[in-house]
Amino acid sequence: MGRPIIEIATGHICGRLTVLGLDTSPPETKAYFLCSCSCGNNISVRGTAIRSGRTQSCGCLRKETAKENAKFQKHERSRIPNGTRFGRLEVVAFERWNPRVKRSIYLCKCDCGSECLKDNVRLESGKAKSCGCLWKERIADKGKRARTHGMSRTPEYSAWQAMRNRCEKPKVACYHNYGGRGIKVCERWSSFGEFIKDMGLRPSDAHSLDRINVNGNYEPGNVRWATNIEQARNKRPLKRIEKYTDSEILAEVKRRGLTIPTLK
Repeated sequence: MGRPIIEIATGHICGRLTVLGLDTSPPETKAYFLCSCSCGNNISVRGTAIRSGRTQSCGCLRKETAKENAKFQKHERSRIPNGTRFGRLEVVAFERWNPRVKRSIYLCKCDCGSECLKDNVRLESGKAKSCGCLWKERIADKGKRARTHGMSRTPEYSAWQAMRNRCEKPKVACYHNYGGRGIKVCERWSSFGEFIKDMGLRPSDAHSLDRINVNGNYEPGNVRWATNIEQARNKRPLKRIEKYTDSEILAEVKRRGLTIPTLK
């Protein structure tokens, strides 16, 4: 009896197998084809097995499947019971086995009412504690803590920061006129919130901080919002008047709105 006639084209693909051609070495009663497996092995396969799709590899696929099944069975034995809680999550049911990441997926219900899918590794390690609502709440709380006054980009905040810098930081250019002379910022105003409570918002863009007593500290009762003209009238007294000419002294007297008594 001759070899049965089964036509399978060279290059035909069945699963992981690629047909290379007819294999004439087996008995003539059966038609075999030499095939190359994607794992690199060559194998002789019956034509009927290729045509029906019954054989799809050299055997490597079966071994890998058996290995995956063994891992699945291992996870099946250690399956998390329904009703087990992890943080805000309660396991409702086993959903599926994910062979790509080799983990068991569970359907969980969160205390907020939402349902979500979590794998066994994240649940048992404590990385998954909610459907995501816990993370959102923490972000919101962090934002609230960071936003203590909501005025960090306002002119009032810039004025408060500049006041502290010139009194507390020797590297600031004007420190010698403030902190260098012993002028300090009161402890209460180390908080911008308390500062703005005492001073309020500046009346206009033309106003800035001004100490009423130019030799006093920055503290409630000695600081006001003043214009440049008001601040100019509140400068420290001249130390050496002989450095100035008569015209400069008269201009300063006029600017300050003072009067010179007439000598009799």
